[in-house]
Amino acid sequence: DRISFRFEIKDPAGAVRFTHTGNSIPGTIGDGGSSVKYIPITNFFSNSGNYKLTVTANAVSKETLFSVYSPNITPTYPSNYARDLTDKPITFRWVASGAAKYKLYVDDDAAFFNCLFTGETALTEYIYPDNPADVRQKLSAGTVYYWKVDGFDAAGNIVAKMAGPSNFTIKSTAFAITVKDLAILDIVP
Repeated sequence: DRISFRFEIKDPAGAVRFTHTGNSIPGTIGDGGSSVKYIPITNFFSNSGNYKLTVTANAVSKETLFSVYSPNITPTYPSNYARDLTDKPITFRWVASGAAKYKLYVDDDAAFFNCLFTGETALTEYIYPDNPADVRQKLSAGTVYYWKVDGFDAAGNIVAKMAGPSNFTIKSTAFAITVKDLAILDIVP
């Protein structure tokens, strides 16, 4: 005789989203059990709320509820529509949890086509380089910039996103120094 196990997860609406059968143990006197591990939430997640796990061992069932909430990233600084920032350098900040690392995107296009800048961090903030290596990435006054953050798990899968990009502008400085290329045409002794 064997004891067979069945695992089932139902979403908040009551729809079966995950089942697993096939685990069994000998039906002898003593301790025993079965488990299912490392199931990605994406295998059963439909929407936020309370999910029901039912485990059946032959004809005996036990149920428990657990909550799953869609992870979101909430931008805190710069806030959406922030204008004339004077920070040098700008530190992007957000509130989030559940991600192993975050990727910041900054662009002058809300669609992030041909993105100006991307940076990765394990923190919930990122300091934008004051003097980036690529001159295209230098932030300038008079331009609306958009920023967003994605959260990734240890395997590199996206697990959290901002609801939409935020935008900001920076203030022009009165004493801006313009850097230009200089060509030497001749040296006379």
